Amino acid sequence: MHQDELSQNGDAVLFPLIQERVGIVINEARRNELHQYLKDKDTSALIDNLPKLPTTHPLWQEIIQIVSIGETYFFRNEHHFNTLRQHILPALIHERRIKNNLFLRIWNAGCATGEEPYSLAMLLRELIPDIEQWSITLLATDINAHFLDVARNGIYSSRSFRTETPPNLQKRWFTTEDDRTYRLMDSIKSMVTFSPFNLITDTYPDINKGITNIDLIMCRNVTIYFTRAETSGVVQRFYQSLNENGWLLVGHSEPQPGMYDVFETRQFDYATLYRKAATKPDLPTFTTPAPRPLVSVPIAPAAIADALPPSPPTREIVALIAEAKRATDFEDWSTALSLLELIEREDHFNAAGYYLRGLIHQHTGNALEAAAAFRHAIYCDPHFALAHHALGELYYRQGKNKQALDHWRRAKWALARLKPSDPIPIADDLTAEMLIELLDYRIGKGNSV
Repeated sequence: MHQDELSQNGDAVLFPLIQERVGIVINEARRNELHQYLKDKDTSALIDNLPKLPTTHPLWQEIIQIVSIGETYFFRNEHHFNTLRQHILPALIHERRIKNNLFLRIWNAGCATGEEPYSLAMLLRELIPDIEQWSITLLATDINAHFLDVARNGIYSSRSFRTETPPNLQKRWFTTEDDRTYRLMDSIKSMVTFSPFNLITDTYPDINKGITNIDLIMCRNVTIYFTRAETSGVVQRFYQSLNENGWLLVGHSEPQPGMYDVFETRQFDYATLYRKAATKPDLPTFTTPAPRPLVSVPIAPAAIADALPPSPPTREIVALIAEAKRATDFEDWSTALSLLELIEREDHFNAAGYYLRGLIHQHTGNALEAAAAFRHAIYCDPHFALAHHALGELYYRQGKNKQALDHWRRAKWALARLKPSDPIPIADDLTAEMLIELLDYRIGKGNSV
């Protein structure tokens, strides 16, 4: 097949089908990899056959392995695991002991190569000394069969032990294969059941797959690339899959305004979880009110960068930003705004403060004030990718695709100086690679309308 025809078939038909069925962004790099993959394939046959096949089919799995990312490590995001260790799991364990019903059902959706569900298994071993007397269901699912094979194998490199991973983890739960390879002990491996699953197209709750009456669903950094409609469907099915008073834990970067209103929001130290309430009404239809028009303001990054003061924030300002971020995560708007006013009096050029102010206005429905705050953050730091991304989202909702695309591209420009694994400030467990993937998806959406 001619290269131009190959590209047209891929871009116009095949790639949208992949995104629709898999929910994974096809950025420029993966687009090029897919074109290489398609060179030796009959794209017409793929276009005919793929819609009829489940994503577990080898043809789909070849594609999924090209477009998937599996950025994870043991005990990633210590605040989430501290909340599970100190609050959620002890309460569940205590409740079951009182009732003499020694069972727990946990679902890790989007488990990648297994570090996350195995971290949960280690945590349960620590918290339940008589765990052999319990019935523990720890289901881990992912759309990528190769990732699941790696997880079942239980052999990891030093890359899986980073930053927040407890320092004694390797000695306690692993045997050393060599200086850089570690084999997980069977006592942990045996606790987790791995299974292929597609959150977008598969049906759940499903008693045959063990996805029903779940006590805790953990699904982090999976829905960040989904459309709002796809995320809404996933959230509703999570709600239906949970036990009465069950818990949902998602990544810090995933919640969208109104998306989790069917749940009770519970705040812990640096962590927000969602609890199913037995008295909640039927699941709502999620709608987004039309915001007032935004005004586009051109930004010249190079000129602004030259005008910025070079001094970094003081320790006091850094501490205040952390407190303001915590209050914002907990939706304690009055406390957050008071802290931000103090920060702005002391440091007129603190981009993080203006970004947090923008998030508050966005969550409280004031799009104009949110846009102004995000612009102020960009004025202070033209490399503040999150502010560009957020401002692009506001323009996109207004139907102003040109302005949205401009800010999303500026965000990619800002991220180009970072390594893929570098964390994004003010975004908790979001990495540069993950944000670039999200931006590529948004840019694709902006260009398609």
